[in-house]
Amino acid sequence: MVAILLGAGIGTGLWLLLAGLRPPTPSAASVLARLSSPTPIVEPVAPTQESAGSWSARAGRRFVPLLVRLGLPRPKTCRDLAILGRGTEDLLAQQAASGAAGLILAPVLDLWFSVLGLRIPGAFLVLGTAASVALMFWLPVMSTAAATKVARAETRAALAMFLELASTSFAAGGGIEQSLHDAAAIGDGRTFSKLRGALAEAQLARTPIPAVFARLADELDSPDLAQLAASLALTSSEGARIKDALTAKAQVLRTSQLADVQAAAEAATERTGVPIGLMFFAFMIAIGFPSVMKVLAGLN
Repeated sequence: MVAILLGAGIGTGLWLLLAGLRPPTPSAASVLARLSSPTPIVEPVAPTQESAGSWSARAGRRFVPLLVRLGLPRPKTCRDLAILGRGTEDLLAQQAASGAAGLILAPVLDLWFSVLGLRIPGAFLVLGTAASVALMFWLPVMSTAAATKVARAETRAALAMFLELASTSFAAGGGIEQSLHDAAAIGDGRTFSKLRGALAEAQLARTPIPAVFARLADELDSPDLAQLAASLALTSSEGARIKDALTAKAQVLRTSQLADVQAAAEAATERTGVPIGLMFFAFMIAIGFPSVMKVLAGLN
């Protein structure tokens, strides 16, 4: 039974790998429908590493409807994808392909020990296969969470720069709207693009800037921008208080950034001993596992 399950797992993994490397040819009907449909005008998006053209996205796309019926992705993951500007379909396809690739890891390990003249018990092999599949299946989710954390840090840094530029322009005699527009026009990057779009929306639709910033804060999941919107809403009628609010918020963000940098440096210092510990652990396993297996074989 174990051999049948392992053979099915290896076959599924290899089939998905081949499907990813050689995508199926689209049908003539789908090509004609795509050509006849009107082309929407969309803002160009910079290509990402997890684009739909990757082998993992092509290989696992067949399993996306099944994963959607299972309730994936989770709401927190959907929130992270919205912050990164990515779709859920690509993530689910990568999860399916990575999980199928995990089916091959345990059999390959069994083959390696077989070459050494050792035999892994079937129960251990099945548990190892299940563990590798679960780990590989959730790797794209963990990668998305890590990328979202970096995006939040970049948003905070860009917002701090935006507030410093805006407070400087406002102190030079510019109005609140003109100062915010000038500050957003100077910067570059995704956050500044979002700020320019929000300010343009407020100008064209005659919407209050605090309301537009509040919606943008919800889109970017930025508590700092939400606090800025609340501050602007409370001080929208007094110029001196607006300048004080912008300066104070910029100072708070700079202090928070400095604390984050110091915490990251301390964490990196502590992590320097992890590779050495892992190497020692792997060395002990490589030495002790064959001896333990021979002892167990002698007992049997």
